Amino acid sequence: MQEIELLFGALIFIIGVSHVCLAKEWAELFKDLQKYSYAAPMIGLLTIVSGLPIVLFHNVWVIDLSVITTIVGWFWTLKSIKYLVVPNSYKYKYNENSYKSFIVVGVGMVIVGGLMIVGYFC
Repeated sequence: MQEIELLFGALIFIIGVSHVCLAKEWAELFKDLQKYSYAAPMIGLLTIVSGLPIVLFHNVWVIDLSVITTIVGWFWTLKSIKYLVVPNSYKYKYNENSYKSFIVVGVGMVIVGGLMIVGYFC
């Protein structure tokens, strides 16, 4: 179980750093993806490979950092199913300041991912 938490922590830590360092590029990517009908299924496929293994092998509901892994796994899985079954549900509201939300989310991901990585080794 702890290995899944380490993998998840490292995954969100790295993606968080990318969100902070490349916030404008992430915002542009999600804006541009709306032009294509395959965007929702593509995002669904990418996130289900991360979410479904967590749901199947790490369905832990305890009050500590490991519950974050479970909650995000369920969120990714449900979002994936939604995008795979109802592709028109993918909507990204873009404006000039959209990149700032990627910075905020990225900082949160770095903090939580870092805590999970440190928790694994301590």
